[in-house]
Amino acid sequence: MAAADGADHVAIRDLEMLKGIPGVTNTDVHLVPVVRNTPREPELVSQLETAFADPRFRAARAVVVRDHGAYIWGDDVLDAKRHTEVYHFLFEALVARRDR
Repeated sequence: MAAADGADHVAIRDLEMLKGIPGVTNTDVHLVPVVRNTPREPELVSQLETAFADPRFRAARAVVVRDHGAYIWGDDVLDAKRHTEVYHFLFEALVARRDR
């Protein structure tokens, strides 16, 4: 799922659940950044700073670490939980579409 072609993002579109992400509608194309995995988490910092500064990812509440998984956040614990549930659904839907 995580941009197997080496892209720096995953594009999510045409799913009603997109409305669960603040500032995103079900008609938007939502881009989630993908960063390269490293042996140590502190080495991710520069990649994350670059992704967070990129206006394409302004609405993202997740980042995918290639060959690892996703980091998902919110303004508080309840937001983080909701965003985790939303992204879980969205990522599963992307995989299901790809497998068709």
